[in-house]
Amino acid sequence: MGEKLPGLVLVNRCVKDIAPQCVWLDNAQGTYLATKHLIEHGHRDIAYISCEMALDDKAARFEGYQRALQEVGIAVNPDWVEEVPFGEQSGAIAATNLLNKGLPVIDCGV
Repeated sequence: MGEKLPGLVLVNRCVKDIAPQCVWLDNAQGTYLATKHLIEHGHRDIAYISCEMALDDKAARFEGYQRALQEVGIAVNPDWVEEVPFGEQSGAIAATNLLNKGLPVIDCGV
């Protein structure tokens, strides 16, 4: 393939043959940088919230989270990982589930 397809822009995926027409995020690197930022500010118990769907983005994001923790010797604690069904209320459900576990939650002042 490799030829330009006029008028086509692919969002949230990179297809090698048409990469110049693709706009996407490096999900692994984004999650890695976010987790690393929290670690650099003294946080050690960092939750990871995701959906239950099997998606490439999900796997890449979790890889970035794991990599940042492993670099500083923090083991991934399954208690801090929450997967919920995909939907409008998912974030609220995941946060409630984490809070109901009785884990130590620190207000970061955000």
